[in-house]
Amino acid sequence: MTPRPWHRLGAYASSRFKRYFIHSLALLDRGSYYTILIAMGMMTLLVTLQVFARYILSDSIDSATELSRLFFVWSIFLAIPHGIKV
Repeated sequence: MTPRPWHRLGAYASSRFKRYFIHSLALLDRGSYYTILIAMGMMTLLVTLQVFARYILSDSIDSATELSRLFFVWSIFLAIPHGIKV
């Protein structure tokens, strides 16, 4: 039998509501982790494409700096709870 996500957190809730709440927090934690990975990947891809377009094609992507900054800020905002998690 595989352990459930709330058992991995070390929380053994007595009621059904607490178990579902802890389970939903674990899913939210995992979802924010994957959102951070996607945002950082998009930022890296966008900056790489910007460098390629600027130096190879002699053209630039108009909104590359704003979008990469947006992805960076949101990834930091979402990563703060992961950094202070005990």
